Amino acid sequence: MMTLSSNRNGYIVALILLALTVGLGQSCSRFEDPVLPEKDAAFKKYFGGNRQQEGLAVEPLSSGYVVLGNSNSYEVPDSTDFVRQDQAMVLYTDAFGDEANSVLIGEAGASVSAVQMLLQNDNGDLVFVANKTSNDSTTIVLYTVSDQGNNVSKTFEFGPETVADYALSGVNIRDIEANDFIMTDEGMAILATVNPGTNNSQVAVLKEDFTDPARPFVLYLFGFADGEEANSFSTLRLFDGSTVYAILATTRERKGLITRRKMSVLLLSFEGQSLADVVLDEEMFKFFDLIPANEQGQTLTMQNLTNNEQIGYDIITTPGGADPNCATCPEDLVIFGKETFHNTSIAVKLTINESRIAVVQWGYWLSYGGQSITPVKVTELQGGSFLLLSNTVTGIAENNPNSDFLLDRVSRDGNTVSDVWPKFYGGTGDDFAGDIKEVNILNGGYILVGNVTLAGDNTLINLIKTNPRGEIAN
Repeated sequence: MMTLSSNRNGYIVALILLALTVGLGQSCSRFEDPVLPEKDAAFKKYFGGNRQQEGLAVEPLSSGYVVLGNSNSYEVPDSTDFVRQDQAMVLYTDAFGDEANSVLIGEAGASVSAVQMLLQNDNGDLVFVANKTSNDSTTIVLYTVSDQGNNVSKTFEFGPETVADYALSGVNIRDIEANDFIMTDEGMAILATVNPGTNNSQVAVLKEDFTDPARPFVLYLFGFADGEEANSFSTLRLFDGSTVYAILATTRERKGLITRRKMSVLLLSFEGQSLADVVLDEEMFKFFDLIPANEQGQTLTMQNLTNNEQIGYDIITTPGGADPNCATCPEDLVIFGKETFHNTSIAVKLTINESRIAVVQWGYWLSYGGQSITPVKVTELQGGSFLLLSNTVTGIAENNPNSDFLLDRVSRDGNTVSDVWPKFYGGTGDDFAGDIKEVNILNGGYILVGNVTLAGDNTLINLIKTNPRGEIAN
């Protein structure tokens, strides 16, 4: 593991205000009447126009919702060249999903693709991280949005040219892409994947640094020889009371001419010290009943899985031990990933013991009639159960694939909660999920966001509010 930091040497990054390409969407009421009896508490709404839209993240507000997404269009600089121009999109709605305001955020000559946001208050002020691509290079940027989208500014940018200002000797970064964004007790942190121009990509953490105003973040860079890709991260409280980053990454492992992907959990201190890494593969899975029967009912053995791969998607922390309300107890991890042999999603709960060795508590397969299932998000509900959000594709054998949201609920001990789950959301178009949150307004339930592709390849943001049973009932 390599920890990288440096003294400032001509470094100039902080609060750079650019001329942003900002487009204001239509504006309506500002949540003066959040609850109207004649309206439905559950809904399904679409947002978009002649662009390709995608919904990535959603957060409940005191009287509505805010959605982070992307809007894609195509510019034609000359008669022979088509250039894709991406812009981040922040969308505000009232409690019933009706649009209140929206803003497009981009930069001239570059594509800006949003990744994740951190909500700063219940009024919808937020900061989000995005990847900016221009001149065949990718950098990480932070934007702040306030006053319901009427005020937007860029506050930070980090990329190949910025690395020189960190005086990182021997470090070659061609591209750096953000993968996740969280808030910790020590400030904001960005999880990223660094591409040095070879196949051996590495994981990076940009941690907010308050010691030097001219260098708002410090960079930690580490990884295995064969390369890895960052997926998601969280903070984790260990048995000794310390709090660390728990990073889910997909590691490449080469054996001869074969390269396989495996999920790995990396523990990194807030000071950038690598503490442990855990590879989640069939050697770990075989300690519990995590290998299901195939379609013929035959139990699959480890020998059947020589070409199996595991790909990470999401990781969260959950209270460990018998008391789910303990605020000082060690925490456990819940990991959500894809298992390629069965082309399905898998959730695994791990405990990191005193020796920093991972112990599997349970595993949960999402397998429904041979469908292809790709994980998206795992979130913990009040009371300790978990929601597993995935995308499922049916009709593959008939050469007529169709994608829908898939939502399943799992108890704290890894069992199906009741017979009302799972739930599927979709229609004749292709629906792809992005995020889910539990909500308390309008009789509770869940808010989901994603996108749907309709006739003519028109892609819209899809916002769904359900009741606590996951139903979209009037």
